Amino acid sequence: MSPMTEQAAHELISKVPEWNLVNEGSRLKLSRSWKVKTFFKGLEFFQAIAYVAEAEENDFILASKIDRLRVQHLLGRNATY
Repeated sequence: MSPMTEQAAHELISKVPEWNLVNEGSRLKLSRSWKVKTFFKGLEFFQAIAYVAEAEENDFILASKIDRLRVQHLLGRNATY
């Protein structure tokens, strides 16, 4: 699979609110932060994401699927999810 163009990434970023495009070493990457209630809730949170990520190759589709996970019970009070 060939890398996505920068133009395509900038067009798709609006489809995944609260995600950002970050330039790391001349490569664009998707980025988003969450605050979790506890360390163990954080492990549960990332395990839920790992199950989705294991089957997905496209970063923007993965971001959209992560946004639809029902994980609010794992996040801290000030987290915007």
